[in-house]
Amino acid sequence: EADKVKAKTVVPYIVFIHGESDSYERKSNLYGKYLSDFAGLLNSDIPAITGQNSPVRVVISQVGIGPVLYDSKSRWDWLWMTKISQWLTATTDPNVIMAMPTYILNVDAQTQLHYDEKGYQRLGEYLAKAMSYTTRTGQKWQPLQPESPTSAAIVAGNVEVTFNVPVPPLQWDTTVFGAGYGLSKGFELIDQLGSVP
Repeated sequence: EADKVKAKTVVPYIVFIHGESDSYERKSNLYGKYLSDFAGLLNSDIPAITGQNSPVRVVISQVGIGPVLYDSKSRWDWLWMTKISQWLTATTDPNVIMAMPTYILNVDAQTQLHYDEKGYQRLGEYLAKAMSYTTRTGQKWQPLQPESPTSAAIVAGNVEVTFNVPVPPLQWDTTVFGAGYGLSKGFELIDQLGSVP
């Protein structure tokens, strides 16, 4: 049927949800390179099959699960390296889009390894939002995030961070994210001595 109307196959996006095992297996230091290499391979292999001129974008979500798998500080450190690698790759590789960080998603209470049905539903909504925005505007989606790795500065004894805000103004949703998130609201400042209040 597609041949009759001379329709062409185009693969605009590949959703790629993964990363926890890389940090568990201590491969975080190479994660960003591997992710960019993977996006590069997709962009050589898929267009060779489909004939498309448009890029294949890899849409990821930042890892955020781990209470059971990451039972020691060193394992948490590797998880954080994977998270940072994902974020840096999404900020530097035009074909890698980060839909969202996943610390805000509901986790299955029994296993604490996977999201519950509400968590997966919200993840799907954010993946769709990222793809829809990129398709409609031609610009790469960027979630709420610091504008760059160097967008933080110390001003009068306070740490100030400049954020990319997809839909201004920046506000904390107390309906969705209640008191359980405390003062950090998903962000932490750590120095050599540990957490900074």
